[in-house]
Amino acid sequence: MTDHTTMFIPTSCLKLIFVLISLGVFIYCANGSAFIVPVKYDERGLPFVEYGEHKYPIKEDRDINFRDENGCTVHLDLRLPTMDEMEMETGFVQGSLLCLRNDDY
Repeated sequence: MTDHTTMFIPTSCLKLIFVLISLGVFIYCANGSAFIVPVKYDERGLPFVEYGEHKYPIKEDRDINFRDENGCTVHLDLRLPTMDEMEMETGFVQGSLLCLRNDDY
């Protein structure tokens, strides 16, 4: 009869080592950041945000993801401004950026 605990310990250690190495490679190869973008309003009072050269209207709560000119993944958390923010034409939306490491830029 085979003792399964003797196989379980080395297998578990190998899995843990693999996970730690993979995590280290990912952390080394990726850069991320979080940011906020001010909400702007057009001549009709409709909210939008600008990121890069593009305008993103805020018609409803939604998330958008896209790649920028550097190949980074951009996430914008478009949320409708509150009534107070709309009256004062202010507000911010959250965003995040994830870039794979590229030593060329």
